[in-house]
Amino acid sequence: MKTVGRFTVRAQLPSLNDFISRMNYNRFEGAKMKRDVEETISWGLLEAKREGTLRRITEYPVELYIEWHEKDARRDVDNIESSSKFLLDAMKNCGVIKDDARRYISQVHSTVIDDLETYVVVKITKKQEDNMNEINLTGRLTRDPELEETPSGIPRCRFSIAVRRDYANSDGEYVTDFFDCTAFRSTAEAISKYCKKGEKILVNGTVQMRTYEDNQGIKRKAIDVVAQRVEFFTRQGGPQADEDGETDGAPPHGKGGGQSKRKPTQTRIQSFDDDGDIPF
Repeated sequence: MKTVGRFTVRAQLPSLNDFISRMNYNRFEGAKMKRDVEETISWGLLEAKREGTLRRITEYPVELYIEWHEKDARRDVDNIESSSKFLLDAMKNCGVIKDDARRYISQVHSTVIDDLETYVVVKITKKQEDNMNEINLTGRLTRDPELEETPSGIPRCRFSIAVRRDYANSDGEYVTDFFDCTAFRSTAEAISKYCKKGEKILVNGTVQMRTYEDNQGIKRKAIDVVAQRVEFFTRQGGPQADEDGETDGAPPHGKGGGQSKRKPTQTRIQSFDDDGDIPF
């Protein structure tokens, strides 16, 4: 699947129960709620267009992946996911999609995530025909990215990420794999500018094998990931959380002088695409 658009709505959308309650009270109030919600969503769409992560969809069908980040654990999953209708109507009214019929939106995937803040992330994807070479990795940079230029003057960035497997070995330890990656053009410049060692990054790209000679003249093979799309994860308003959910500089619960409170943070995701050909 290829990501063709992404946007974020930094607000809590009303649940189905909220909307039904408003409609039962006064149908005009219900209509006003719908207009207000779609206006809120439209601000997220406009922000994504300005940042270059969203444009009008011209090829169909597409699928939607919606992440409902929820601070209030009391809200039911089915009521939360019912707000997808507001999202689809706003996308249609803003000209992002032609229509929300099944011939255009083939499937909607929803995931509810407990978080410190409430917001919605929508990713629009399209199936790539005859493309069997695709990889998605989420990990942390093992060193500061290195920006350079190819002989033809195209910006190139080399970096490496550490990706922890989601299962433990026989000794109960989690194994970490290391991947060498390369990005080009504006994506390379963005990585070198915004990313540092230890920060979390998502890489979508292709796997390529190259052959080289070592210092002893022996031919060897190496596998590289050529990044076509990257997403940066940063924290605002507080320390960055580690893989286990603890924040840097704050003692975990039950340790030190008692129970600590984590300062609410907001995850910000920045995306960069490279639509050009690989300059090899």
